[in-house]
Amino acid sequence: MSSTNELFKKTEPPLYDTSDFLNLRNHYLSHTKERILEKLRIHGNIGYDDIWDLALSAPLIWESDLKKWLREWKESGLLEFAGLADRQRVPKYGANNRLVLKEKSVQ
Repeated sequence: MSSTNELFKKTEPPLYDTSDFLNLRNHYLSHTKERILEKLRIHGNIGYDDIWDLALSAPLIWESDLKKWLREWKESGLLEFAGLADRQRVPKYGANNRLVLKEKSVQ
């Protein structure tokens, strides 16, 4: 009889290569982030819902990605949120919140 290690030893290759998925996701992250920045540069003041629609229309992009970018830009002083309700700290879809670019040279 074989040992437990031999019995459960991986002998078959994985069903798919996760690096392909990660490469594709990284491509869409980069492309979508740039599209959002371009929209902000053009308009300067735009509804959060419009940016949300733009971001989530791309494959493999999640709302958490958008929230992360917005938080980074806000913390760096490049962006501010407008139209937030009392005690609301982040923009919310359907709440008529706006994103205001404070500096036109966003990188």
